[in-house]
Amino acid sequence: MLRRILFGLALAGATLAGGTLAQAANKHHFSVTATESVVSQSANYPTPGSTIVRAGIVTGTFGDGAIVEKNHITGSPTPTTVTFKGTATAFYSLGTFRSALTGTATLQANGSVSLKGHAHYTGGTGAYRGAHGQYSFTGTIPPTPNRPGPAVGHVSGTVSY
Repeated sequence: MLRRILFGLALAGATLAGGTLAQAANKHHFSVTATESVVSQSANYPTPGSTIVRAGIVTGTFGDGAIVEKNHITGSPTPTTVTFKGTATAFYSLGTFRSALTGTATLQANGSVSLKGHAHYTGGTGAYRGAHGQYSFTGTIPPTPNRPGPAVGHVSGTVSY
C-alpha cells in the first residue's frame, strides 16, 4: 500500500512539473552556426549602455531555424573591447530555445570584430520545453563602414529538455 501511495505521489509530482515519468530530460550535445544581421541599434552604439538587436538564420544539430538576439553593452575594459550581456531566442520547427548570454567583442587590426562568450538556457517551448544547459560561442563580424556587418557565430554546448 505504501508503495502505491509513493508511486502515486511521484506520478502526481511529475505531472505537475509538466511531464511524465517517461519524459525524463535527455542531454543533447549540439553545434550550430548562426548568421545574423543588424535589425536596430542605439545611436550611441557601441558605448556602454547602448543596445543592438540582430536577427538571422541558424543551422546545425536542430535543423534550420531563425534567431533573434538583443544585447546591451555593459562596459569597455579596453579601447578596442566591449563587454555585453543579452538574450537570444532560436526558433525551430519543433519549438524554441531561450537563453541569456554574456561576452566580449574585440576590434581587430583589420577592422573586423571577434566575438566570444558563454550562455545558459532559460527555457524553451514545444519539444524543447524546459530547456536547460549551457553553451559557448565564438564569432566574427567583418569590417564594414558605418554599421556592423553580418555576424557569423559558432555555438556548441549541451542542452537537456
